[in-house]
Amino acid sequence: MFHATSPFITREHLIECIDAVKSGRYSSAFCAKKLQNFMWYDNKPLNFTLDSAPRTQDMKPYYCELSAPYVFRREVFYKYGGRTGDNPYICESTEIEAIDIDFPEDFALANAVYMAMLRGEIKS
Repeated sequence: MFHATSPFITREHLIECIDAVKSGRYSSAFCAKKLQNFMWYDNKPLNFTLDSAPRTQDMKPYYCELSAPYVFRREVFYKYGGRTGDNPYICESTEIEAIDIDFPEDFALANAVYMAMLRGEIKS
């Protein structure tokens, strides 16, 4: 499953996800953005303490699913009612790949990145 709102996912990462599930070692696969930063939830630190904040490089990473791709077997969908099984392969993606178009501002950002790619200023 691949949502059109994630236009920058690379072919290589799509193939990596497909191969992970085809190998039989994983129940499903998806691309994700690695987050290693100070996270807050309900106005409280989520992954650090106020009296002992680590360097961001030393924090345990969290992964935020991207909108594409989702690779899964039919059995996973029937068992869990969704696209992710109990043993997923998480394919770490780039900041550019993580651009997701849900709002007009997202489209403006994606368009600016795309135009920079066309000019050769950044690589996909």
